[in-house]
Amino acid sequence: MIKNSIYLLAILSAFFMATGCKSTKKVSTGPIMHQYAMHVGPCFGYCPVFDIYVFEDGKVIWDARRFHKTNGKFQRMLTEAELAQLNKAFKEANLFKMEDEYPTMVADLPAITLSHVKKGKVKTVKANEKMPDAYEKCVDLMRQLTKEGNWEMTEKYADDEPQRPVKKDEVINYNEIIIEPNTGTSLPRWFKENEVYGIYLIRKISPDLNLWLIGFDKNQYEPKMMLDMLKKDAAIKTAEFNKQTEERN
Repeated sequence: MIKNSIYLLAILSAFFMATGCKSTKKVSTGPIMHQYAMHVGPCFGYCPVFDIYVFEDGKVIWDARRFHKTNGKFQRMLTEAELAQLNKAFKEANLFKMEDEYPTMVADLPAITLSHVKKGKVKTVKANEKMPDAYEKCVDLMRQLTKEGNWEMTEKYADDEPQRPVKKDEVINYNEIIIEPNTGTSLPRWFKENEVYGIYLIRKISPDLNLWLIGFDKNQYEPKMMLDMLKKDAAIKTAEFNKQTEERN
């Protein structure tokens, strides 16, 4: 087992000497790629946490994660009018000309992240209290989608549980993700196929565990969106943000 691990690490090291330093803002045009997306994060209370993805063909996926009447994953098709309205709003907002983030000192407000994929590139903008008017219009339209139309539930989530308190000595690194590949996954091939997302290897967690620490291009993806994409990847068994604690150190 250790011999195989060393052999695999040697292959990965050689692979990343050639490709690991590359970073691109090009994104895949595969089926998982959305046109517009919005992530609404948690607050200190019971703010709804959700993601919403809009695809070019008008399909929309609403991932209602926490503090909704029913937590789950839903989908529906937009009307031509709804899609046209979104296209117009995002075109006028032009996220590609905005700052990457509009920070605020109000810690209790949920962070809102919008992304727009255009001509093979993606732009992500994060804000909450302070945001440009055109950005806010896009946010309002995306929120409105969840309140209208006939949604079909594709997956039901468990009812809400109290949020787990974070240990004082625990720091979550949202820029690093620990993955456990499924049996049979060729990591060199997987990394090559995911170059378009700026994914790269940092290190193996342990010689005896099939756990790998990876990074990604944060100019392309907000961390939560990247984590969601990895969890949906058939080649990946588990994925979680890197939690740095005294025990791990």
